Amino acid sequence: MSVKIAILGPGAMGCLFAGLLREAGHDIWVLDKSPERARRLFQGGIQVEGIGGPRVLRVNATSDPREAGPVDLVFVWVKAYDTQKAAEAARPVLAPRTRVVSLQNGWGNLEAIGRVVGPRRLIGGITSIGATWVDAGRVRYAGRGDTVIGVLDKQADDAARRVAGLLSEAGIPTEVSPDVEGVIWSKLVVNAAINPLTALTRLKNGQLLERDETRRLLDAVAEESEGIVVRSGIPLIYPDIRRQVHAVCERTASNTSSMLQDVLRGRRTEVDAINGALVERAGALGLEAPLNEALTRLVRALTPA
Repeated sequence: MSVKIAILGPGAMGCLFAGLLREAGHDIWVLDKSPERARRLFQGGIQVEGIGGPRVLRVNATSDPREAGPVDLVFVWVKAYDTQKAAEAARPVLAPRTRVVSLQNGWGNLEAIGRVVGPRRLIGGITSIGATWVDAGRVRYAGRGDTVIGVLDKQADDAARRVAGLLSEAGIPTEVSPDVEGVIWSKLVVNAAINPLTALTRLKNGQLLERDETRRLLDAVAEESEGIVVRSGIPLIYPDIRRQVHAVCERTASNTSSMLQDVLRGRRTEVDAINGALVERAGALGLEAPLNEALTRLVRALTPA
């Protein structure tokens, strides 16, 4: 059955999910703050290359959410620092039945969306799929990965299961977890190790494992981050965090991380919502986080504030 879905943010992940869900037969509306870019997406479609071969998927695209009207699902794919603003702008697509899904990087996205839509609409989670932005509306599907979702309000469990089924049918195998907070922090720990190191070294994910220096740093950052989260009383979903970091690097070996993509394009990164969130959590616990603090400051120095 076709579902009407809005995608907030036509970046690499937004375009890839829009393309894969359209390929599965769903009614896709891409909401873009840029009228010119929305026009290009509507006219030219989304071009997906990489896994599955090149194809063009036609989608609806607009800079005016009122044109889309109410939808069944909203996927939020904007940067963490734009989340609340994007959620507020998307109010016209929300109906009582609408559920809002965030698989974004970093900590604080669910809270930001919840301030606008309320907790019962929310479905959070993570994905390790690799997507590289090539050009407006053009994305490279660079690596498969795990997708796990869950809810903060347990009364919405059925909605999470329906979304997991929809994603799985679209070729994005998805599981439902009873501990969405632990899931999100687990992905954040992985991102905290991989993303800033790629941004600073200009290496692709897989190349981090090829050099002793970067591999040692990956392990050290992952262990520091794991310690902070575990001291917070949040169990990680990965029994061996170093092995998980290495596995993600291997599965997305050819991917240019989102943080490196931002640096290469001269855009603000999400380092504050990833490594910065760990530094903040460590401070609240009276702990030191020297590696995460150094990475946060170094990445901040690479791009505009």
